[in-house]
Amino acid sequence: MSPSRVIRHAGAVIGGDESGPALRFAVLGPVRAWYGDQPVALGPVRQQAVLAVLLLDRDRARTADDLLRTIWGGAPPSSKTNLVSVYLYRLRAAFRAAGVPGEVISSGSAGYRFVADAYLDAAHLDELLETASARPDDAEAALTKATALLGGEPLAGLPGDHAAAERERLANRGLTAWRQLAELWIHENRLTPAIDALTKLVAAHPHDEPLVALLMRARYRGGWASDALRDYRDLRRRLITDLGVEPSHPIRALHEAILRDDASAVETPRRNELPPDIANLAGRDAVVDAIAASLAPHPGDAPRLAAVDGIAGVGKSAVVIHLAHRLHPAYPDGALFLDLHGYTAGRTPLSPSDALGRLLRTVGVTDREVPDDLDERAAVWRARTADARLLLVLDNAASAEQVRLLLPGGSGNAVLVSSRGRLAGLDPDTQLTLDALPETVAVELLTALINDTRAAAEPAEVSAVARLCGGLPLALRIVAARMRSRPQWTFAHLAARLSERRLHELADGPRSIEAAFSLSFQRLPSAEQRVFRLLGEIPGVALDKHCVAALAAISATEAEELLENIVDASLLDLVALDRYRLHDLATDYARRLAAETPDPQALDRVLAYYESAARDAHAQLTGDGDLPGANAWLTANRIALVELVEYAVANHRLGAAARIAAAVAELFTMHAWFSDARRIHECVLAADPADDAPLWMNLAHVHGMRGAYQQAWDCFIRAEKGFSRSGDEKGVTRALAGLGAAARALGRYREAAGYLERALAEANRLEYSTPMFTVLPNLAMVHEQNGRYDLALEHARTAVELAAEIGDSRRHCAMLGHLGELLRDSGDLAEAAQVLTDTVDLAQRTGNVRVHAQALTELGAVSLRQGDPDTAIRHQLAALDMVDADALETMIMLRTHLGEAYLAARRDTDAAAQFTTVLTLTSQAPNPVARTRALAGLSRCS
Repeated sequence: MSPSRVIRHAGAVIGGDESGPALRFAVLGPVRAWYGDQPVALGPVRQQAVLAVLLLDRDRARTADDLLRTIWGGAPPSSKTNLVSVYLYRLRAAFRAAGVPGEVISSGSAGYRFVADAYLDAAHLDELLETASARPDDAEAALTKATALLGGEPLAGLPGDHAAAERERLANRGLTAWRQLAELWIHENRLTPAIDALTKLVAAHPHDEPLVALLMRARYRGGWASDALRDYRDLRRRLITDLGVEPSHPIRALHEAILRDDASAVETPRRNELPPDIANLAGRDAVVDAIAASLAPHPGDAPRLAAVDGIAGVGKSAVVIHLAHRLHPAYPDGALFLDLHGYTAGRTPLSPSDALGRLLRTVGVTDREVPDDLDERAAVWRARTADARLLLVLDNAASAEQVRLLLPGGSGNAVLVSSRGRLAGLDPDTQLTLDALPETVAVELLTALINDTRAAAEPAEVSAVARLCGGLPLALRIVAARMRSRPQWTFAHLAARLSERRLHELADGPRSIEAAFSLSFQRLPSAEQRVFRLLGEIPGVALDKHCVAALAAISATEAEELLENIVDASLLDLVALDRYRLHDLATDYARRLAAETPDPQALDRVLAYYESAARDAHAQLTGDGDLPGANAWLTANRIALVELVEYAVANHRLGAAARIAAAVAELFTMHAWFSDARRIHECVLAADPADDAPLWMNLAHVHGMRGAYQQAWDCFIRAEKGFSRSGDEKGVTRALAGLGAAARALGRYREAAGYLERALAEANRLEYSTPMFTVLPNLAMVHEQNGRYDLALEHARTAVELAAEIGDSRRHCAMLGHLGELLRDSGDLAEAAQVLTDTVDLAQRTGNVRVHAQALTELGAVSLRQGDPDTAIRHQLAALDMVDADALETMIMLRTHLGEAYLAARRDTDAAAQFTTVLTLTSQAPNPVARTRALAGLSRCS
C-alpha cells in the first residue's frame, strides 16, 4: 500500500487481523488507540486533537505553533504556548507505558511527524473504496468491510478547524461507502437490506438527495411506489422548510417517472457502449492497475480523470477499452464510448460541439432540447451528469481543448482519455505515457497472436521479428496477421523482409505504421516538422537541445521548445533530462522524410558542434576550468559521442570522426570509460588504418590502461612508424616512451629500460616534458623491480615535482598516486598514506576517476598493512564502484587487494569470491603475479 494512504497498512482491522501492525488507531468515531489488545490512554480532547492532526497529515511535519493554532482555532491564548509540548510529552509517555517499542512521534527541524508502523481505520476505508472501484467482483465484500469501520461521528468531540474539516471529509467518505453498497444491493434486487440501511441514513442526513433517490428507487423496485412518492414529499418539505430550496432536477425527474410508472426511467438501466474488449493485452497489467487505483472515489466535485498517451501503435486504445470493461460494473449509470477522431485517416477531429451533442442525446436529451451554443451544451451536460455514476471513454483525442468541455459533472463519474499527444492543461488525476513493450513481452504477445507451431520452432527468429517491430503492439498485430494468412512463411523470412524495408512490411490493409506516423507528423506545425525531418539525418543518436540547435541551425532555446512540442506529440521520447531519442520505427520514418528532402550540411553541422564542444570539455577538464560543468556535459553526452563517431564513419566523415575521437580519448580514460574509448578508436581506425599515428597512440594508451599490454605494444609500434614517416619527433618520443611502458608491463625489463632511456634522451634534447610522465614512473618501476627503491623514489619524486612546476594538475595527480604506491612497496606506510590521501583529494577535485580508483585501492592496501582490514575493504569497495569492467588490469589489482583484505577480516567466503574472479580475469589478461597471489589466497580460505 502507498504510505500516503496507509501508515504501513497490512490489511488489519481494529481488534482483528493479528498479521497487521500491533499499534492501531481509530478516528471514524471517537479517537482511540490500542497496542495489541491493550488500549492506549490518549488523554484530554485537545491532546487527542494533536494526535489526530499528526495521524491524518502524516505526510507533512507540523510545527508546535501550527499544531497549537490547528487545535485551538484562531489565535490561542499566550498562556497556552507550551501546551503542545506538554501534549506530545504525555502522548509519548502513554505509548511507552502501553509497551510500544521505538519512536511513535518524531521531532526535527521541520517539526513533528508521526513515524510509527501503525494501522489507521481511515486509511483502511480509503483502501477498501479503491478496491470496490477497481475490482468490481470484490466490491460488495470491500464495501461491507468499509461500512463496518464506521463508528459514529468521526473525530467525535475534538475541537478546532482541522478536526471539523476532517470530520466532514471522513463522514462523506463513509456516506460514499454506504451509497455504493446500497446501489449494489438494489442492482442485485436485495431490497430489504438496502431499504433498511437507506432509511437510517436518510434519518441521519435528511437533506441528502442522492440517498433519498436511492431509497425511492429501492421502494419502487419492490412495488412500494406510494412509499417512494412519500419519501420525495418528505424531502421536498424538509428542503423548503429548512433550506428554502426546491429539490434538484434529477430527483424531480425521478419523482415524475414514478408518477408515470415509467420503470425504464426509474431503473436507469446500465448503458454499455464500449467496443469489444481486447484479447492478449500483454505487458499492461501494471498500467491498468495503476489507472484503476487512481480512479477510486475522492472528495470534491470534479470527476476522476485518467489520460493515456503514447506513440502511434503503442496500444493506448486497447488499454483504455480493456480498463473500461473492467470498471464498467462499478458505474450503475453506464459506460459511454466516443471516438474523437483526433488521428483518424480521412476524418476531421470531432468538434467539442458535435461531441457534446452526441453525449447529450445518449443521456436522453432530445434534439429539440440540445442548445446551439457550445457553452450551454456543456452546462446541460454537466447538469445531467452531476449526480450520475457514469464511466466515459474519450478515445483518440486531438487536444485538451477538444476534451475539456466533455468532462461530466460530479465526483461520481470517471473519464478515460487516450491521445497520441500529451493533453497539457487538462490536469488529470493520472497521466501515463505508454512505452513500447519489452522484448520478452513482445515475443509473448507475438507468439500468442500467431498461435501455431512456427513460433516454437524458431525462437531466435521470433525475437528478431519482435525487435524489428520496436515493441509496438500494432506492429506486432500486423505481422501476426500476415503470418497467419501466409502459412508458408517462416519467421526467418519475415525478419529478412522487415530488415530490408520495415515500414513497407508493417502494413495490413487499413492498418499501417507509416500511415499512423504520417498522421502525427502532419499535425505538427511547420517548424516542428522541419526539426523532425532533420532528425532523420542522424538516426540512432541520443540528442540534446544543443545538438538539435546545430542540426537545424537555430538557437538552443528554440530547439528545446520545438523538441518538447514533438515529445508532446509522441513522436519523440524524453529518455532523460534534456536528452531525446526517436523510437526505432519513428527513426525509419524520419529517415524516409530526410531522404525525400535532404539537407547535405545537417550532419556536418552536428559533427562540428560536437568536435568544438569536446575540445572545450577537454580544455576545461585538463586545465583549471569549470570541472563540474564539463564533467556533466561529458557524462550526459558519452553515449551520443560514441554513436555519432560510428555514424560519421558509416557516412564517410572520417576526418570529423577522427577529430572527435582524438578530443575525447583522454577524457574517456580519465573517467575509466575504457570500453567506449576503445570502441570509437577501433571504429575509426578500421575504416582507415593507414597513417593516423595520434589515434594509434590513443588506442595504445587505452589498451595499456585496461591491462591489454600486448595490444598496447602493437599500437605503439604502429604509432611510432607513423610519426617517423611524417617526421614528427615529439610523436616518436611519446611512442618510444609508450613502448618502454608496454615492455615493462610485459616483464621485458631490459628492453623497457632501453626504450625508456632513448625516450628520456630525446625528451631532454627536444626540451619536451610530456613524455617524462610516462618515462619517469616506468623507469621507477624498472628500478623497483631491481630492488633499487632509492632510484625508483627519486624518479617518482622528480615526476611529481615536474608536474607541479608546469602547473599540470591532472598529471600531478597521476604522479602522486604512483609515488604513493612506491612508498607503500618500500615500507614507508605513513608517508604512503599521506601521499595517497592527497592523491584522492586531488583526483576528486580534477574529476580523474581512474586515478581516484587506483589511489583508493592503494590506500586500502596501506590500511591492510597497518592492520586495519575494515578500512581497507571500505576503500577498495569504493574503488570497485568506479572501475569500468573493461579495465582488466585495474580490476585484477583491485580484486586481489580486496580478497586479501577480506581474508584478514576473517570473511573467507567473500575473499574466495574475489580470488576466483581474479583467476577468471587473469585468463583474459595474463598477470602471473596476481594469479599466484589469488591461488595463495584461495588456499587460505576455509
